[in-house]
Amino acid sequence: MILPLGENWRYFAVPKISRLTLELPVGTDLLLQDAALIDEETIRPTITVADLKIDERGVYSRSKGPVDLKIDCQKLRFQPSGLVLEITKPNSFFQNMEQGRLDLAESIDISGKDQIQIAPEKLETGVYQEVRVRPLYKKGEPLLPSAPVNLRLD
Repeated sequence: MILPLGENWRYFAVPKISRLTLELPVGTDLLLQDAALIDEETIRPTITVADLKIDERGVYSRSKGPVDLKIDCQKLRFQPSGLVLEITKPNSFFQNMEQGRLDLAESIDISGKDQIQIAPEKLETGVYQEVRVRPLYKKGEPLLPSAPVNLRLD
């Protein structure tokens, strides 16, 4: 099981771990054999939003024009056979979607690219949308995606 810190919004405010606690439901029959902190960049791609600043809510806002993303897969422990950019529908968030049942607005093959530009017409105005990059394994099997980026066109 992987618990990415990047999905915990509080981590962005104070990116330092002083204590890590796992609380399991009462009656859980689980034996924890090993735990480790690993560099997230070695198991999933990272996305950087170019020329935009993140606000206190964790949202990148843009009034007009495309959104430029930089994708880094250099530190991954494996070489992905492909990459897919996933964009949620308006006001939908990846954490609310069941594994394997993604309800996406768009899924775009971006294999071989380390920079992409999302055209304004791919995003809706006045709503929140998330984007992430999902690497594909040898036969196209999806692997652990990047942490999502929250976008808003005003």
